Amino acid sequence: MMDHPFLSIFEPSAAARLLDHSRILEFEDGSVIFREGDPADALYVVLQGQVSLTTSAAGRQEYLAVASEDDFFGEFGVLDGESRSAQATAVGCVRLLRIPSNVLIDELGGTENNPAIRLMIQTIRKMRQSNRMYVDELLRREKLSLLGQVVLGVVHDFRSPFSVILMATELMQSGLADSNAMKECCALIVEQVERVNAMAEEVLDYSRGKTSLRLEKIELGQFLRRFVDLNKRFLHSRGVELSAAAPESCMIEADPGRLQRVLQNLVYNATDAMGKGGSIAIDLEQPDADSVRIDVKDSGPGIPDEIRDRLFEPFQTKGKAKGLGLGLAIARQFVESHGGELTFDSVKGKGSTFHIRLPMRRQVAEGAPPGP
Repeated sequence: MMDHPFLSIFEPSAAARLLDHSRILEFEDGSVIFREGDPADALYVVLQGQVSLTTSAAGRQEYLAVASEDDFFGEFGVLDGESRSAQATAVGCVRLLRIPSNVLIDELGGTENNPAIRLMIQTIRKMRQSNRMYVDELLRREKLSLLGQVVLGVVHDFRSPFSVILMATELMQSGLADSNAMKECCALIVEQVERVNAMAEEVLDYSRGKTSLRLEKIELGQFLRRFVDLNKRFLHSRGVELSAAAPESCMIEADPGRLQRVLQNLVYNATDAMGKGGSIAIDLEQPDADSVRIDVKDSGPGIPDEIRDRLFEPFQTKGKAKGLGLGLAIARQFVESHGGELTFDSVKGKGSTFHIRLPMRRQVAEGAPPGP
């Protein structure tokens, strides 16, 4: 142990005294050795393993450095007398030598009338400031990047309803539409404007981490057929055939706007993933007396293995040319706010099926306040 790079800085007798007053500690993977803000009561010498050093920023830990074998850490607070400026966490099994602060300072000759120590303290304070500036700049750039993703995603998601509105207005302007077609176009425009408004609200809901529901009695078969009628024309222009198979008289209590957005997110995600077209089938089943299941099955390429475990996390856009990557995260939040569950099956090259399980009666998940 005397040949450790840190102890070799000292004369053999001084290194021996440090060892006499130190003790060896062992930590399991993920154990916190000290937290940011703790008193700086010791310096640590790494004998085995690695230690991750992070600092808190915007509610999470930002990486600063890793201390490996033959390294040491915790010297900033020991030398300048300030509290810990970072958190130290074991990476794997770690073995450390803990040298108490007062013992180390004594062997360095104390801080009084010691120009070398005073110079180190000034240097350490500058490094602390640089670390904080680095983290602040990192967060600023990350926020700008996320803002850019959000703006691009919102613009992309708005294109779909705007395309439907454009198709309806062009038909009305052509003079070829009779009175019934004009009424249908007007209804379509109103519905798509409401859809845009709902999309804006859902992003706000997601950012707040909760969903307010406006629950109504819904005849689910009729609801699904209406969904197909409203979306099949636009999807057909993308080479996608949309269909629904639903029994009659299946009543549930749900928020129709939120449920429509869940279906839209699943259907339009599948459309983007298929690229050159394909088919999407929506099937409704009632597996038991208390719940219903809506399956949304596509003929796409399947979900890549590398993102399956984090598919419902925000900003997962692999396999999509455009988009924010919030669709599935929002869909799951909306389903769970009803007390339901959103899962999926996927086979490479053969497509994916998303399963929406919903309770028949009102059942609101904890943390999701009901609407009026």
